[in-house]
Amino acid sequence: MRGGPLSDADVVGALQSFIVSSWAQKDRKEPPPEVDRLLQRSRHRSGSNVACFVLGSDGKLLNSFNGFPGGTGNPGRTSMKEIARYFVSEIAKAKAQGPRRENPLLLPDVRNGVRIFVRLPDPRMFESYRCPVVQTVADEGEWKTLGKSDGSREIDAAKLARWLRLCYPPGMNEQLKPYDKVEGTLVLKPAAGGTAILAGAVRLSADRGSFRGTFRAVLAYSGEAPEVTGVLEGTYVRVGSMGRQEFTLVAAIESRR
Repeated sequence: MRGGPLSDADVVGALQSFIVSSWAQKDRKEPPPEVDRLLQRSRHRSGSNVACFVLGSDGKLLNSFNGFPGGTGNPGRTSMKEIARYFVSEIAKAKAQGPRRENPLLLPDVRNGVRIFVRLPDPRMFESYRCPVVQTVADEGEWKTLGKSDGSREIDAAKLARWLRLCYPPGMNEQLKPYDKVEGTLVLKPAAGGTAILAGAVRLSADRGSFRGTFRAVLAYSGEAPEVTGVLEGTYVRVGSMGRQEFTLVAAIESRR
């Protein structure tokens, strides 16, 4: 999903009236029944390993199409813009069959927690991988962990695992879920004007992907919970069919009220 055209602005606009979901196969896992029924009804059973379906509000299949124009299995032969135009044209065929509902285009948000923007700013990657992926996490004790103190103190990075484990590049074929393990020590140090600096090295790992980098944040104390503005940056290691590859990964974390 991440490696395809779904982050293209024209495709986002075309999908505005739909709810978007996905299923990703791993290790030849059988698809769930609701997905298998769509695959069996699809007119595009060959070519790439990406199949797309557009359903109406009643669950009726309005259109199905291959993930890449012409049924090619190699997306590198076609530019992301060409694939985006193809997606828009196929989505339009489904829209012509039923009423539309307009949904406002808004960033995901949370009333009391953080919002995280994750991206791979690597020129080797498709443009869609370099677009931010947005995650939100409601507070479940993180504000208490980051409470104001008179002196410096250490914080186990695992106490912020619900934030940090989401800082991975969704859509990488070898990693389809957040990190399993969060390690490292962060130091919270008071600064001027009722603020504090939180910084330290972190290590994140999953079955087929890992990350090593540094988390730095400014915390401003003016109410019951701090206002947080932070950046996690370092190296994401991908281990898969192409062997070991390393990419720069950056994530911005901001508190939301």
